[in-house]
Amino acid sequence: MKHKSSIVLVLFFLTAVFAQAQNTLFKPFTSLKVLQTEYFDIIFPAESEPSARLLASYADRVYNQVSSLLGIEVRGRIPVTFTPHTDMFNGYYNLSFNHIVIFDTPMDIEWTTFANNLEGLFIHELTHAISLNTRSPFYSVVHRIFGNWVSPSLFNANRYMTEGVAISFESLNGTGRSNDPLAKQYLRQAIHEGKFLTPFQA
Repeated sequence: MKHKSSIVLVLFFLTAVFAQAQNTLFKPFTSLKVLQTEYFDIIFPAESEPSARLLASYADRVYNQVSSLLGIEVRGRIPVTFTPHTDMFNGYYNLSFNHIVIFDTPMDIEWTTFANNLEGLFIHELTHAISLNTRSPFYSVVHRIFGNWVSPSLFNANRYMTEGVAISFESLNGTGRSNDPLAKQYLRQAIHEGKFLTPFQA
């Protein structure tokens, strides 16, 4: 009996967590659609269909480029969810579920350094998705058994390294934050003032 009660409690907890995640991404009763490409399941409500179709037109090309340069392949499909129900243009990668979320809203001034702000954001988050999926042969086997919770890179890579590789990849085409005059001016100002920035600050 205790065993059954524990299972019910765990299922209740997981249901609450997923419901909360749904509530933070979408308004209640939002209907979702899915576009599939070779590597991605692109999930979106009706308001984000133009953005989802635009991403679908180049998502696989971007995956092949980033995966090839890093020498890392991601097992399985990668969900990408668009949500227009926020006032901030940004996104994030959730390693636990190997899932990219994109806030489909007017872009922030920080993103004006990109030739294509959606593609720049996607490259950044996809670089996280691929680079954080690096595993030794041993951990690859353990990962197949236990899933994405087995992620040694979370403990081995400093934040400035994980952000650094993502920013460097978003900047490969000559735009992005590595090529942003404002970002470069911050560094020049720190040098002028004799401030020694930490790697993450830099």
